[in-house]
Amino acid sequence: MRFARTPLGARTAIGFTSSLRLTAVLGEGQAWIRLAEPALRAPGPVRPNHSARPSSPSTRS
Repeated sequence: MRFARTPLGARTAIGFTSSLRLTAVLGEGQAWIRLAEPALRAPGPVRPNHSARPSSPSTRS
């Protein structure tokens, strides 16, 4: 997920449905992790977790 602002200034999170779509937008050097659907649907504010270790796309099948 990436964090951004809407045109009205509200914070929002942006997610990608595949690593191919993420790299098409942000480039091949972008670190990423796979999130389970329950994590995406969890109630409450979304906060970045800077301690998460990103996965390398080359290790994913």
